[in-house]
Formats: sequence, structure tokens, C-alpha cells
Amino acid sequence: THYSIEDVPYVQFFAKGVALHGAFWHHSFGFAHSHGCVNIAPVDARWLFDFTGPHMPAGWTAVLPAPVVDPGTVVRVRR
Repeated sequence: THYSIEDVPYVQFFAKGVALHGAFWHHSFGFAHSHGCVNIAPVDARWLFDFTGPHMPAGWTAVLPAPVVDPGTVVRVRR
């Protein structure tokens, strides 16, 4: 199936097309809702986004990890 929701907050991809992200369209976290993404309450997604790297410079809307400068944070996702 195809998912199309505008302005998904605090997206952090960890696999091709699969991400940790805020979900404002439901409140039943801990249950499957999408094609593999981990839905997080927006307030918690913001905290995780700010806590983990790579860190995004002010005014930017996206950033990729740079192995030498900011390699990013390892996050283990379990079922």
C-alpha cells in the first residue's frame, strides 16, 4: 500500500524508506500502523530528534551523516 501524509515531523530514516517519526494522526502507539516505520508521539519524536545525530544546523531541513564530522547515533529498534 501507499502512504501519503504531509508534514510528518521529526523523520529519521534507519532503512530504505523506513524511519522513526512523529505521528499526529493517531494515539495508539505500540501497535502496527504503517509499512514498517516506528510511529512516536510528536513530543517524544522531537526529543529523540534533538538528542541523536547527525545534528542539523539552524535553518536546514535535512542532513546526511558524515562519517568523520558527525557519524550519527546508533539506535536499536526492536519489536
